[in-house]
Order: sequence, then C-alpha cells, then structure tokens
Amino acid sequence: MQNLEQFFGAWFHQDWQLDAESWQAVARQFAESDGSAAATSAADSILALVQSEPDDASLAAKLSQLGCEYWPGAEQDLRPWLIALAHELRRVAGS
Repeated sequence: MQNLEQFFGAWFHQDWQLDAESWQAVARQFAESDGSAAATSAADSILALVQSEPDDASLAAKLSQLGCEYWPGAEQDLRPWLIALAHELRRVAGS
C-alpha cells in the first residue's frame, strides 16, 4: 500500500485541481511523469484495494488514510471511481 500512499498523496492531494482539470488528466500526467510500468502497478494496487475492503465506509476510510483528497460524490461512488481510475491508468499506460 506504500505505492498507493505515494500515488494518492502526490497526485490527488488537497490542491490536485490546481494541477489538472480532471481525475483523468491526473492519471495521464502520472503515466507521463512516472512511466507506464508505474501506472500499471498503481492500477493493479488500486484494484487490489477495492477487493480488500469489504464495504464502502471502510474503503472511504482507507482512501483517506492513503492521502486521497478526491471525492467522487458519495461513499457508494468510491468503488466505481477507483475501478474507473485503474482502467484509465492502464489505458494511458498502453496496457
């Protein structure tokens, strides 16, 4: 989970909207900056996180612990957003 803490803390920090116009742009910037292998690894870790948390409340708490300041709207929206983020990271990585 250390790589996710670095990913969310560095790319979805409190002021992430000053750096990108959307979460999709953040994924693209991350892949361009850190490379396709890092983007694919982050995607895999995100999907593992989604599978490891049994409910939306615990997933929200874990995401907060990892330093993620993006909020898709409600706890029940976190899981679909994280899955979409993982798919976007893979897409921009070309994998």
